[in-house]
Amino acid sequence: MYTAIPDWSKLGYEIIALTFSKWKHSIFSDERVAEAKKFLERHPNIIFVSTGQGMDSDRVCISLHKSYRDYCRLMQEFRQGWGKYMENLDSFVISIGADNILRPLTLRHLADYLPHAKNEIQ
Repeated sequence: MYTAIPDWSKLGYEIIALTFSKWKHSIFSDERVAEAKKFLERHPNIIFVSTGQGMDSDRVCISLHKSYRDYCRLMQEFRQGWGKYMENLDSFVISIGADNILRPLTLRHLADYLPHAKNEIQ
């Protein structure tokens, strides 16, 4: 089993943003879901979106950005197009190339916890 995890900074990205939101379910219909999927198609830098629970939110989005300005543009577009459907929108912004990263994004540490995968990874 092999997994590739790109070095995002070498690909020109400076920021990873984790964005959490809570949607107004009473006005968010199936039609809006189709529109949301079209929005995501236009933004390939959004690499993950899901429902979930926590931190007073029920949605999470992970996106990559080449600059803080790029991140701000996406958040502005998101608020303008989808703000009326949301109760809240909060982000946690990570500077990719910074010295503050304690453990880089990798899956190799999981090998110690997955005995059946350990033999395949080595």
